[in-house]
Amino acid sequence: PLAQNEVLSTFAQAAQTYDLYVGIQSAVWRGLKVFATFRDMYYQNVGARAVPTPDLTVEHESFSVGYEGYLVGLSWRF
Repeated sequence: PLAQNEVLSTFAQAAQTYDLYVGIQSAVWRGLKVFATFRDMYYQNVGARAVPTPDLTVEHESFSVGYEGYLVGLSWRF
């Protein structure tokens, strides 16, 4: 049996991941190279918050997170 303020809840959700990565590199002079990369990631339904309500039911809220970034650089190998 449940206690007076205890709520029983089960919640399942499917998580999805999207990841895009693009990069280029080019030789400029002898061992000198320039490069640029771009990355975009998104994680959907990777977390949830369970909020009890006064009528002893539970409301669920899903969370997603994303990241977007780039890198530009110069490298020299000798």
